[in-house]
Amino acid sequence: MTLLFTGVTTYYQARVSANQLGQAEENAARATREQASRVTFWTDESGDGSERLHLKNRSLEPVSDVFMAFYVESVLAVESLFFVDFSISLPALPPCTEVVISKEQLRSVGPNGRGPVPSDSSLIGLGVKFYDRDGKGWLRTSGKLEHAPADGSIDWADPPSYESNEYVLTKYASGQVKRPLTVKNASPCG
Repeated sequence: MTLLFTGVTTYYQARVSANQLGQAEENAARATREQASRVTFWTDESGDGSERLHLKNRSLEPVSDVFMAFYVESVLAVESLFFVDFSISLPALPPCTEVVISKEQLRSVGPNGRGPVPSDSSLIGLGVKFYDRDGKGWLRTSGKLEHAPADGSIDWADPPSYESNEYVLTKYASGQVKRPLTVKNASPCG
């Protein structure tokens, strides 16, 4: 009888230990993502109706080696499209701060177009790569947060293909963002 009781007790202790281990692993994974989940980007319109791109660190610690990719597209004519790709790099984004980029800061510099981007263009964020306080690399794209590849490569979602019956891509250029970028305090934070 004692042997049976010892066996049942050991079985339940093992189950409790397994459940505790599972909960501890789940908590560790959540804690690992906590800071990264507070780094976000989005577009909105300012009070005057011009579109802006926001990059925000709502965590209480800085993130480092920040790289963000985005693009601008505009329909120039009935079947003509203008496309400019951009990126910014920051050595760090301090805690509780944000960078706001307006279309007025953007210029195309490629062989197919130089100058300001069209005012009626759309500003579209592709993603942001950064490192958290523990040196782990993260990649945030629209609606997705994942560990960045160890080899440092970035596989952004490709911009839409415009070789269709609707539009023909007539102008493509690389872009520059006018410096300096303004990093301002942001709330809520933490």
